Amino acid sequence: ERGFVQFSQQIRYTVELGPSRNSSQATEIVVDGVPLDEQLERRFLVACSTFFRETAVAWEERAARQDGLSLVNVREWPRIDTDRFLRDEMIAYICEHGGVTQEGGVRRDGRLIFK
Repeated sequence: ERGFVQFSQQIRYTVELGPSRNSSQATEIVVDGVPLDEQLERRFLVACSTFFRETAVAWEERAARQDGLSLVNVREWPRIDTDRFLRDEMIAYICEHGGVTQEGGVRRDGRLIFK
């Protein structure tokens, strides 16, 4: 609800919570084991679900308007749509592995820290 997404084990960061949503910030950002500040000229390829690109639009617009959050407009990024639906893929995988289990690959790996 504070606008921080996490879906890649290659990206690690700390969220420093503030007294309000717009005062929280991501710090100590590392991509592929290298601080982001050392990679500012690097181009990244991002694979994501439609939720990341589409469904969050109403939340983003409200957060920008009401809370003064400055957000990245991912709808302006070039994209290639596929016919795959993350929700369907996740449900199939979870069913194949008997639930959300350690045997199915679930683990806490420290990719996101809240302070």
